[in-house]
Amino acid sequence: MQKAMPILLFTAASILSAQNHDGPVSSRFGLNIQMMLPTDTAGSLYKTGYNIGIPFYFRQGEDVEGRLRVEIGHFDGKNRTVYGEVQSISADTRYVGYDWLIKMGPSRNPGVDFLVGVGGAHWYQSISHTYAPGSDVIYVDDGYGEKLAFVLSLGFLFHINSHVGIEAKQMLTSLPNSRRDFHDADLSHTSLGVAFRF
Repeated sequence: MQKAMPILLFTAASILSAQNHDGPVSSRFGLNIQMMLPTDTAGSLYKTGYNIGIPFYFRQGEDVEGRLRVEIGHFDGKNRTVYGEVQSISADTRYVGYDWLIKMGPSRNPGVDFLVGVGGAHWYQSISHTYAPGSDVIYVDDGYGEKLAFVLSLGFLFHINSHVGIEAKQMLTSLPNSRRDFHDADLSHTSLGVAFRF
């Protein structure tokens, strides 16, 4: 965590310093609750997960709104058997990033925004090794690993009204089908959830 914090803080500081404060700035914040479906290499390691985030909104213009996101999440691990050994991997995630919400139409409430974002992800992997039932050896070994990656986000935010929306996006931490192995696992995933705004 000590190695990851400077990078995440640098990402957040860089994003905030790039803001255009010439126009009116909205001080609104919100709460995002999302289900996550791992994709690419992560899809072979994790089950579905959840994500809870606090977004802060910044008005950048009539058609573009900025959003700083700070999120935490969790993926449960899938069990897989390798040479008689059962491996299970779970992950606890942290994310800091910035999105541009681009209005797609004459109205935003209700309406649809196209979402494009950049940020940094940090996650802890918890790895358990056990032998399959019926084996002569019973062995449990919990291992831990840390990962850190840049993230590209693409998606849509469907505004039901000025306070509630439905958000769907893809978060990419590597190129799809890049054949990354277990030890270099990525955290790419699709998320779907509700975005509340206060």
